[in-house]
Amino acid sequence: MKHQCLTLVTILLCINIGNASSLNAPNLTSEQKVTRTIICGRIPYLKESETIRVEVWDDTDLLTTNRIFSTQSKNGDFKIVTFLKNPCQITLFVGSNRLYGDDDLGSAAELILLEPGDSLSITIPDRESKISKGVIFSGKGSQKQTVLNSVSDRLRKLKADWSVKFIFNQKEIIEFNIAFKQIIEEELKRYRMVVSSQAYNELRAILLAFVHTSSIQALENENTPNSMARVLYSEQFIANFPIEDIVIPPDRVVSGWVIEKRALLDEAIRKGAVYNSSDSRNYSMMYELLIREYSGKTFLNRIIAGYIVTQAKRYGWNEELEKVANLFKASTSNDPYSQQIAELQDQFKALSKDAYSLDFYLKDSTDSPVSLGKFRGKVILLDFMFTGCEGCLQMAPVLDDLHRKYSDQDVIFLSISVDKSFQQFKQGIGRFSSSLSIPFYTSGEGTSHMIVKYYALSRYPTLVLIGRNGNLISSRAPDPRNEQSRLDLESLINSAIK
Repeated sequence: MKHQCLTLVTILLCINIGNASSLNAPNLTSEQKVTRTIICGRIPYLKESETIRVEVWDDTDLLTTNRIFSTQSKNGDFKIVTFLKNPCQITLFVGSNRLYGDDDLGSAAELILLEPGDSLSITIPDRESKISKGVIFSGKGSQKQTVLNSVSDRLRKLKADWSVKFIFNQKEIIEFNIAFKQIIEEELKRYRMVVSSQAYNELRAILLAFVHTSSIQALENENTPNSMARVLYSEQFIANFPIEDIVIPPDRVVSGWVIEKRALLDEAIRKGAVYNSSDSRNYSMMYELLIREYSGKTFLNRIIAGYIVTQAKRYGWNEELEKVANLFKASTSNDPYSQQIAELQDQFKALSKDAYSLDFYLKDSTDSPVSLGKFRGKVILLDFMFTGCEGCLQMAPVLDDLHRKYSDQDVIFLSISVDKSFQQFKQGIGRFSSSLSIPFYTSGEGTSHMIVKYYALSRYPTLVLIGRNGNLISSRAPDPRNEQSRLDLESLINSAIK
């Protein structure tokens, strides 16, 4: 069995708002206190004016989960100044390429922790440098990297001691993860006085969330009732990996995926049934299950609200999700998460089937404005993407195939980049978007452009299907990277063509 390496493909950034090339800055109330924070460094191999970008995943607001900050390098130097508050997860891009860690360790060697007030300098000597191997950290906040590198070094030794690379059976995966959890706890305790309480709690929860994730992935691969995997889950996993591991007080859970999977596995074991991951799409059942599983937990409302938001943004809105949202609001009328769900409902009601699509002006690859009205009379598939997006990279050849299939029919494929700059947009054409689509970008406005807000976008890539008359067929068209979803998308397109 291939071991799902414990990974943290993220940079942890404490952020709420930024002033340097932010593509989706939130509104700040007068009561919110933020601190000036700097990320700077040197990348000597960069070309002049090449873009340095971080994608920020901010889960303090369930509706606005990702923001992008970017700057241009000058003789290999870069600097981003922002004002930070809350912990977030970020991915760093140098040009169109993401900065990775040691391949053998996965992203457990890729985590960087930044807090408000830090002035962290990052030097990347060459293209072969990795976050945990070769990248040099200095300045205020760099001491936290000592902790992370120490965890990475011990993980490297642990893997060597086990004399294996990627191949484990289920029992060994659980035992390996128990040993890795012990390393995490020991190293955090060792450096407890070096980092703040906030950094300690954040780092511990995220590291342990990936230990939980790896363990669950191993156990869910064997879902037969009364199997060894069930015994391991019941006797070892629950005993060694309490849910509190991944909770940051008072109610932030760093992995909703783990919460949902644990609830489904617990339910399958109670019933002696076969575990089915697709049950997570049964909204009414999941709503009742989450309440039953986590009743009395401080994070219950946030988890349910997060589940509703995730399903809506991934698959769109439907009657069953509307029912669950209404039940949640009725039970939590004064809760801030209830208010966010009400706002989400309003967004998607405007995007109901047969509503009119937004007639927009965007700039094309010649930097000239073009209106959607130019394509009226044809079925239009919009692909929202950005340069450096791994999912977009995977989507591009699939859309190429679809384009060829419908090349002699009235179907137009448009890619819409949310990159902030024209240069970034141009770099991604044909690589992170279909080479056969007509490329556009959001005119330098990034994710603040009205079309991004109109379609309530926060995940990329996202497909939107528009009918001949400009009617909106689907604001979350099926993702064709999955075979069944591809057939579903083709069915929608075929119906629209008639």
